[in-house]
Amino acid sequence: MSDVDWYGTFTLWSQIGTIIAAFAAVIALCLNYKALKENSKTRELQLFDQIFSKIIALEDQYYREYANKTPEEIKNWLSLFLNTLEFKAFLINNNYLKKEFIDFYRDAFIAYYKNIFLKYVPDKDQKDQNKYQEIKKLYNFLQTQ
Repeated sequence: MSDVDWYGTFTLWSQIGTIIAAFAAVIALCLNYKALKENSKTRELQLFDQIFSKIIALEDQYYREYANKTPEEIKNWLSLFLNTLEFKAFLINNNYLKKEFIDFYRDAFIAYYKNIFLKYVPDKDQKDQNKYQEIKKLYNFLQTQ
């Protein structure tokens, strides 16, 4: 008969298998974290693209239909545009979209603020702290950068 300790050998291989399984689990968690991070980045890009596309479409509509109209005639368009701009500013201000998007969006947002917001929004609404809070907040942030 052999003097091999089969129980000890089995226990050793069992422990090695447990260690390998633990390493595999750690690797799987790291890969899953990376995948979730990429998924989050993709969702942010999609959200940014959807809103930016809507703003571009509204801007195009302005130049085609409203460029030579009076402020009274563009009220409906202005409402849609400012609501979209307010929503985008909200997403950036509250970190739903990362601040990195600001570098891309900065000049366009400042132009929208100066050429549309200041031009068409009545002074009393511009000064009202309850109206267009996100637009004003983002503009002030951009001015300090």
